[in-house]
Amino acid sequence: MRSTAGRSAPRRWPPHGASGQVLVAKLDRLSRDVRFIGGLMAQRAPFVVAELGAGVDPFMLHIYAALAEKERRMISERTRAALTARKRQGAKLGNPDQLGAGRFDGCGQHSRGRAGSPTNRSNF
Repeated sequence: MRSTAGRSAPRRWPPHGASGQVLVAKLDRLSRDVRFIGGLMAQRAPFVVAELGAGVDPFMLHIYAALAEKERRMISERTRAALTARKRQGAKLGNPDQLGAGRFDGCGQHSRGRAGSPTNRSNF
């Protein structure tokens, strides 16, 4: 048997005394997938949607989940259509420097200067 000396006790989830509920402002911030939301409800995972309130009917959650999923599809279609239109206009899409302009130094600052300032390409 292993010794547990020097180790902390395993953590419990939810922590003792906590409700373990997930609180989200809107259902689509949790997921835009009906099956995922339905799975949470089937597993009785505690979550509260602030926009709908704590005592919302499960049927309404399914309706809102279906609307969120439809919105996800519509966003995808609009984005795809806009990108296709830009390509037809001759625009080059993506990062023109591949990875060069997107490099960051270790402290979260862009390695080529502050945002909005001219870049110093002599560093690379």
